[in-house]
Amino acid sequence: MNIARKATTILLPLFASIALLGCNGDNKDHSTKELDEARAIWSKANLSYYQFTYRRFCFCPQTEALIIEVQNNQVTSAFYTPSGTYLSDEELAYVQNIDELFDTIEELIVDQADEVTVIYNSTYGYPEQVDVDLYKNAIDDEFTLNITDFNPIQI
Repeated sequence: MNIARKATTILLPLFASIALLGCNGDNKDHSTKELDEARAIWSKANLSYYQFTYRRFCFCPQTEALIIEVQNNQVTSAFYTPSGTYLSDEELAYVQNIDELFDTIEELIVDQADEVTVIYNSTYGYPEQVDVDLYKNAIDDEFTLNITDFNPIQI
């Protein structure tokens, strides 16, 4: 009886860990599938000229939202709102278009974060909100990305 109790004490946490790992994998698989579906909607929309408002919320000094303009799939301008301060060409190099945001989300889901929850726009597929918890057991490592006021530009 003592051996059975010891075996249960050792094996039960092991099986629970395996089950949890399987669930985490399923969550990542589900998130990756949702990402692929959203990318397909985005690709089908075939938008290369657009503007959107981008904001990052985190446990850090808050910054203004950025209004980003993309032409020919390249970020051509970005400025803070409400101040109206434009980013320099050097700063623009770090601003992502929607395709690059999809790549970042994929990296977060597959390699970097413990938990990623994304709400995708039903019409165009772009990510409207991305909630990220890099380490489930850490404090103040979470952040949220919001994309609002998305506007396709007709040329």
